[in-house]
Amino acid sequence: MRFAAACLLLIAPAAWAAPCGPFQRLEAPARSGWCAGVVADAKQGLRMPRTVLWVGREAGTDHLLVADMGSWEPRRGRLLHVRIDGKTGQVRIAEVLRQLDRPHGLRRGPDRRFYIAEATRISRLEWHHDGTRGPLQPVVQDLPAEGRHPLKQIAFATDGTLYIGVGAASDDCADQRSVQGGLPACPEMTGDRPQAAVYKARIDFDAGRITELKVFALGLRNSTALAVHATGTVLQGENNIDSGSTERFPAEEINRLEEGGHYGWPGCVENRKTLPGFDAAACRATKAPVLTMPAHSAPLHMAYGSDGLVVGWHGYRTAGRRIVRYAVDARGLPRGNPVVLLGPWTLGPNRFGAPVAWAEDDQGQLWIADDRNRMLLRLGPER
Repeated sequence: MRFAAACLLLIAPAAWAAPCGPFQRLEAPARSGWCAGVVADAKQGLRMPRTVLWVGREAGTDHLLVADMGSWEPRRGRLLHVRIDGKTGQVRIAEVLRQLDRPHGLRRGPDRRFYIAEATRISRLEWHHDGTRGPLQPVVQDLPAEGRHPLKQIAFATDGTLYIGVGAASDDCADQRSVQGGLPACPEMTGDRPQAAVYKARIDFDAGRITELKVFALGLRNSTALAVHATGTVLQGENNIDSGSTERFPAEEINRLEEGGHYGWPGCVENRKTLPGFDAAACRATKAPVLTMPAHSAPLHMAYGSDGLVVGWHGYRTAGRRIVRYAVDARGLPRGNPVVLLGPWTLGPNRFGAPVAWAEDDQGQLWIADDRNRMLLRLGPER
């Protein structure tokens, strides 16, 4: 599918306008009757916020946890506790953890603990609004993080299964692409801990350790967006190759993952389209996506909200800089064209909006992390 051309027009650089609730308004298109306010930015100490969780509201104060990657250098990441006064907009930020290794994924587990995905491990933390916490406990360790895509995404199923996205080391495996067993192959997808894969983990939540860890699906270049529906449907947002790409090629994908499935990397993109010089028969043997998204939209996070599947399009090109929502069927499969909830936005020359993750609160508002601009936003009704 192609995103509606009318929605891909650039807007003028954003300027601060009338307030959005107690916050400064982000001048950006938003769903009808809603606006986005800037909750916090670099002045409050944000460095590279990637993922946000809304964890509750007490006495008019919203409590959020934010995984701030810090930079692409190892061990610069932090877990932050952000408290926001809903009336005044006053923000207080405290460090919960520091020296994390490129944290990206952040989810609450079935055991009510918070799970943090660093480059090589998944750990859990017992934490409370009053600031008390237990020790950071590694649950899954020694995950591969070589190459271009070291970040890890995680998502839980209702039965407690944990899915872990492990990115490819390279863009397209270059001259090492081959066909094995009738399917696309790359040395990166071999060994005890292959890359370009999504893993499936079983956890003993009482003991805080894995009882099983295995590859669930292969041929996935960069799975920084994962979501699991209540029915068990597992979705992956594929950030496709850069080599040979254009403004419109190749499209990003939303894949429904099946155990043992192969989804085309490194030789196939979009709807099983063959890259130059690769084997077309091998591409036909791979799994086709549920739908495609615009090229370079760069889905870095997606999750089910109260009324559909919401995806952050992080890309800085024409198609990116948006939060969009897809309608879903009873199985959680997205259908039709996306509805833009927010975006695009531009803050000045070469300062493009860069939404990563979002979290929905009990009023349906979205709290959004923009890593490139070091911002935390709230998208909610005009007030």
